Amino acid sequence: MNKIVKCLFLFLSLNALSAAQMHPFPQSIKYPYGFVPTTIDIDWVKKEYDTWVKKSGTLVSCGSDKLYINAGNEYKVEAVGFAALIFAYMGDSTRFAHTYNFYKSNLTSASGGMMGWHGSCNGPSDQGGATDGDIDVAFGLIIASWQWPTVGYLEKAISVIKVLKKMVVDCKSSTGEIKALTMGYNWGGCSMTDISYYNPAAFREFAKVIGNSEDSLMWVKLADDTYTILNANANATTGLVSDRQNVTGAPTGGYGNYGDDACRTPWRITLDYLWNGNEKAKEWCIKVSNFAKGKTIKKISGPLSQSGGTGSSHESKYVGGFVIAAMANSQELVDEFAEEMLNINDTWNWFTYVLKFCYLITLTGNQWRNDLLATGTISQEQKAPDASLDQIQWKLNVNRDVSISGLQPGYTVTLTDLSGKQLYSGITRSSMERITVLSMKNGCLVLTIKNQNKKIVKSGLMPAMRSN
Repeated sequence: MNKIVKCLFLFLSLNALSAAQMHPFPQSIKYPYGFVPTTIDIDWVKKEYDTWVKKSGTLVSCGSDKLYINAGNEYKVEAVGFAALIFAYMGDSTRFAHTYNFYKSNLTSASGGMMGWHGSCNGPSDQGGATDGDIDVAFGLIIASWQWPTVGYLEKAISVIKVLKKMVVDCKSSTGEIKALTMGYNWGGCSMTDISYYNPAAFREFAKVIGNSEDSLMWVKLADDTYTILNANANATTGLVSDRQNVTGAPTGGYGNYGDDACRTPWRITLDYLWNGNEKAKEWCIKVSNFAKGKTIKKISGPLSQSGGTGSSHESKYVGGFVIAAMANSQELVDEFAEEMLNINDTWNWFTYVLKFCYLITLTGNQWRNDLLATGTISQEQKAPDASLDQIQWKLNVNRDVSISGLQPGYTVTLTDLSGKQLYSGITRSSMERITVLSMKNGCLVLTIKNQNKKIVKSGLMPAMRSN
């Protein structure tokens, strides 16, 4: 069979499977703001991920189409939320779908339509909810709608966001009326909230998709009011926050340490700077990362007191939060901090290990937003109107590299094989690109070219023949 005909046959026969992700891992973008560490190898991250998902006991299957992360011999809604984010960004379509199926099958009326907090394949053993997990699921569904735009995940995200509206309450603070989150349905709120549940960058995305101007304004206000609640509680010297607080800043319920909840706060807050350039996020991140610099990252152990007294657990859940905060500080600091992530072996603890993957996705430039993929490494001034489609030509050269002409700056060029494995992805800066793909083998390649608005302007199939 002619090699090109064979490629076309394989391409068509696999087309049903190529509800393939739009943006395979890794994308490794440069965020519009902040610094990405240069000391974490992306191949190491991929290897760690593959080892983790295949390790016996990591994931629990409930039938053929549902699964959850094993969170101490049970499911926990926070782990379901982490899974939604991880699988969406990793482009792991089957595991994402099965995670969502499990989430949807365990919604309860006692939690106001959120997921029951924890349980097993048999259902929730605690019918009440925990708001942070459902926020991550909604955010994960939005990311999934970018990753697999034809599956209907955006509508599913909107359904979860509508339920989450019930968890937003009006409170009085020293600055006036603010929005705050409950801990669960009819539990907590003004008198007890958890700043690690607040993800202002996610709230801004909720506002974009909800399709209701009143609700949109509510989510934006909650994003902005996050900083009022954060700063009311943050230690004036260290910036550290407590696991729980009331909206005027006092730690509540005996949760006064920077512990297992609070340690996630830098991961939530930094994203609002990386994506949106929020100056309040930057200011707080610089304060807490400077605190960690003063302690030295190798000596950071939790739980910590808000004044900076350290505990005995030198784990990724604590260290990684400060590494991410350093992304708003300087290249030198985040490079130094990120090296320590490679030295920590804490696979024994499901919570810290799953958080580690969430952190690594952010640290490697892979917590992308859809509109950043085409613009994250090219200035607005470099953008130009679409080139004539007829002008875009490509050629597989004898030395097994690909030359492409007729482009415009800011186009995204991607090469994948038919399994969906990405061999190359880059953003053009001129009309001509020459791509060398060392891992190219006999078989077929799919070349995709997208314009600055992420619209596919040209795609094609080519045989990847070895040179003689």
